[in-house]
Amino acid sequence: MKPITIVGAGPVGLATALSLAHQGIAVQVIEQEPALTMDQRAGSYHPPTLEMLAPYGVTDEMHKHGIKVPRWQIRDRKAGVIVEWDLGLIADLTPYPYRFHLEQHRLTPILFEKLQAFPHAMVYFGTQLIDAQQHGDSVTVTTNSETFETPWLIGCDGGRSTVRK
Repeated sequence: MKPITIVGAGPVGLATALSLAHQGIAVQVIEQEPALTMDQRAGSYHPPTLEMLAPYGVTDEMHKHGIKVPRWQIRDRKAGVIVEWDLGLIADLTPYPYRFHLEQHRLTPILFEKLQAFPHAMVYFGTQLIDAQQHGDSVTVTTNSETFETPWLIGCDGGRSTVRK
C-alpha cells in the first residue's frame, strides 16, 4: 500500500505521522519549509496531550527540557488573577496533573527524532502542496516537485491550510 500523506511538519503533523508509523502504517510528511520551523509559537500542553505522546517516548523527552506548571490561572489585565486551579487535584485521574510548558520549536525536533526510527516514515522538506484531487479511494497530490497518488491526505498545515481549501 502507498504511504499516507500528511501535509505539515509541525507538532500535529509529526505526532500524527509518529502514531501511524508506530502502528506499522507507511507515512510520508511533506513540509514546504526547508527545515523544522523555529518560530516562537504555542508552548503549553495539557494532561491529555502528555498522555497521548507518552507511548512514543515523547513525553519523557519533553520533561528533560520543559517546565511543569501545577496551577492554571485566568487573569484580567486590570484585576489580576480571576481564578486559579490546582491541577494536583486531578492526580488520581492522570499521571500528568499539571500543564507543561515547552516551546513548539523545541517539541518538533523530539517528534522528528522519534519518527526517524521508523523506516516506513519519511519527511520531505522544501515540498509545497500545490493541489489535491480526491478520486474515490485515493487522492492525487501535486507538489512543487512531483505528482503522486496517496490513499489518504491529512491536512496538518495550519490556519491557512491548502488542504482545507
